[in-house]
Amino acid sequence: MSRWGLAGKFLDAGCRQRAIKIHADGNPLVTFDLATCGSIYGFNLGISEEVTESILTGYLHQHGGQVNRSSRLVRLIPQTEAVLAEIECNGSRYTMEFQWVVGCDGVHSTTREQCGIRMEGHDIATSWAVFGVTLKGWLETYEAILSYLDTPAVILTPLPKQRWRVYLRPTSQDSDLLADAAETLRVYAPATSFVDVENPTRFRCHTKVAAAFRAGRVLLAGDAAHICTPAEGHGMNCGLHDAFNLGWKLALVCQGADPALLDSYEIERRPAADLVAQSGDNAERNLTMIDPVQRAGRNQSIRDMFAEEEARHHEILAETELNVDYAGSPIVFGDRNDAIAAGDQLPDTILVQTSGKRSCRLVELTQRPGHTLLLLAGPAANAPELLELDVALQQFIAASRLFEAAFTLATHSGLPAPIGQIGHIEAALLDVPAITLLAVRPDGYIAFRSDKDHLNALEHYQSLILEGPRAIATITATA
Repeated sequence: MSRWGLAGKFLDAGCRQRAIKIHADGNPLVTFDLATCGSIYGFNLGISEEVTESILTGYLHQHGGQVNRSSRLVRLIPQTEAVLAEIECNGSRYTMEFQWVVGCDGVHSTTREQCGIRMEGHDIATSWAVFGVTLKGWLETYEAILSYLDTPAVILTPLPKQRWRVYLRPTSQDSDLLADAAETLRVYAPATSFVDVENPTRFRCHTKVAAAFRAGRVLLAGDAAHICTPAEGHGMNCGLHDAFNLGWKLALVCQGADPALLDSYEIERRPAADLVAQSGDNAERNLTMIDPVQRAGRNQSIRDMFAEEEARHHEILAETELNVDYAGSPIVFGDRNDAIAAGDQLPDTILVQTSGKRSCRLVELTQRPGHTLLLLAGPAANAPELLELDVALQQFIAASRLFEAAFTLATHSGLPAPIGQIGHIEAALLDVPAITLLAVRPDGYIAFRSDKDHLNALEHYQSLILEGPRAIATITATA
């Protein structure tokens, strides 16, 4: 959200969830701090979907867009160069023609059904329930998600104004939801009671992923493409990542790029959806375990896992969804590197100094609708070569339909004023001993890394994105 200048609004409206605390059978199991996730935002943000939608809708309106409410998709009719959509609104039906259609219409997606795309997976056997509440007499933190792997299982998720969203597995189809949740919570916080209860609701869940995310000129995103348990809170976030990944690609295609670019959407996002689905099933098994021996084994396994530093860090990355990379995508490439490579997300913790002597985070230079080039020079960089590349990149940007800006940052002192500075420590963190060129996509992921032959890599990537893989194959064959 920081790329659109919305981070402040979300932070003001939300509640920082700085830790996860897991309990079972009357005892605390583990606590893990999200501050070590590797981002400046070392926490989850507790905020309702309604508030999220309101902020994003306001941004859309500011930029001339609009949302048409009370509209229902009735039918899709594919055409060679377009899609006809029959829409019902306020009792009337009309047909409109669109270049592309993106179905973000949820679990019961009409878009998906019209395309004949099936959902693959399974239903979750036992139901969930949820309600909003204030916890009277609460003595614990308001900045942690608390998970109780008891019977019934309860998850407390903090919201602004010291409110909570309570998720639970009801003891029966007609049980008292408040009594169910209180039964578990009483073991850990006996002086706590529920007040100001809102919207107690039961619901069914599924673990399913669409067999395809695209059918011609129709694409799927969010719950229309994948659905999972609420146990880990990934549903909305995963859908927002879909939209960010698809948005910049679809914009380029509408501006004339080869539509084959859209094939990379499913290739990149399907593994992320599968990862969330599998992780959710594991969480479901932990939440619904009844046998005392199995529960004791589960509890010890959780303790052992979080006692191991690498495993704990992996779980923190998964919780914050920073474990997603696109290294296997056909539209990323470049020199391998253990610090940062093509398909990785550009870290937001690296500080640099621009030519105007302004200190900022490296990621801030890339927060724009188009691609950004970062030419980074470490201690072993050859100054004349760096200056020559800097000029060449500025000339390339001036004629490019893909890249918006290029920044040169060096550890050297005494270079011309337009070149900014990156510290020796920061260059080492990115493993830049000499000269490295990074191309950063609009979604913040590294498109390519080139430690040599920089301009050829740049031209190759631009042709790949704008002209498609067939053009690259033709160029290669001709050469």
